[in-house]
Amino acid sequence: MRPTIYFVSLFVIAAFFTQCDIFRGGSDEEQRARDLEMQKMDSVIRTQQDSILEIERRLRQKQAQLESLRRTGQPKQSVMTSGSGNFHVIAGSFRNPKYAEEFSDKMAQEGYNVKIVKARNGFNLVSIGAYDSYAAALNRIKEIREGGRYQVWVYQN
Repeated sequence: MRPTIYFVSLFVIAAFFTQCDIFRGGSDEEQRARDLEMQKMDSVIRTQQDSILEIERRLRQKQAQLESLRRTGQPKQSVMTSGSGNFHVIAGSFRNPKYAEEFSDKMAQEGYNVKIVKARNGFNLVSIGAYDSYAAALNRIKEIREGGRYQVWVYQN
């Protein structure tokens, strides 16, 4: 029995002084590789979460438009006439993207076809309609201003 204890003790001491990978849990390179892999996975997860949040925001906008259709029986004119033109009717301008998203959600709940446009000056513009001509955008602005609820303006993208 004594030779076995002696042999095991020598093995433990030798492993401790040589810093054997078995006792350390792997080399530093392996640890760095694991850390790098974890960072990559975290980045992918964050990207997926951001995508999910954007999809949820768009879904809320579409649900608000649908609810507006159910209440009135027809869509608001901005939903029917807005297109993908370069002349945007802007209802709000925000430096903070979160505020722009909150305001766009509010406008979508009112039935507007909302899009956030990034301006050249870095602001986030809440567009409630995009038109192919400046005149069409101005006509829509007149309609909105007659309601007296919002101060809107035209932005050319």
